[in-house]
Amino acid sequence: MDQKEIKLMLGIVIPNALAIIIISSMSFTMSQNHNVVWVGIVSLPLLMGMISQYYWRDLTLNKLDYIKYHLLNLAVAFFWSWLLIGRKL
Repeated sequence: MDQKEIKLMLGIVIPNALAIIIISSMSFTMSQNHNVVWVGIVSLPLLMGMISQYYWRDLTLNKLDYIKYHLLNLAVAFFWSWLLIGRKL
């Protein structure tokens, strides 16, 4: 694997792992407070996008490549959401 592939993979793996940790901790600490869920719906995808961009900032990608990798990141997030917490599209 070259440096570009490692950064691309880190930009997908790290945000999704962090999202799993945050959602898990929220589900364990949340009782009946649904306001926390709404904050997670808005802020978690933004945080994931910023983390991905942090790892991809040094790469020379065109707009189509950015869109392609963000869609891949979205597919991975949907997969983990379906697998771990049973959420569907």
